[in-house]
Amino acid sequence: MKNALEWALSGPAFSIERQGIAVASGGLEVVLANLGTMTPYVLEETGGGNARMGDTRDTRAATLDGEGLAFFVGDHLGFDPSTRARLGEIGALPLSVGPVSVHADQAITLIHNELDRRDVLRV
Repeated sequence: MKNALEWALSGPAFSIERQGIAVASGGLEVVLANLGTMTPYVLEETGGGNARMGDTRDTRAATLDGEGLAFFVGDHLGFDPSTRARLGEIGALPLSVGPVSVHADQAITLIHNELDRRDVLRV
């Protein structure tokens, strides 16, 4: 995660740094403008219900098929209310990597593992 944030950014468009990781300069609206037909997911700290985003599904129970998946990962404080509201507006589906709280980089690893298990990222 730290290395991804340090890659040189050439502007508001996404730059693919390696399979499954793209970076862009700019805020949330730049990211949303580049989503296209991707299915957005917002990673929540815990599984179970979440009144702000609706029911949170565990990755093992979620349908994560296809090439167009986008995951929004917050820091240890989560998303601020305006970001959370904007993600809700675009229909981001709440998703949890399990019942135990993990760091953002660990959550990304767990998501990649789940996609690998399902053979979604294979080229």
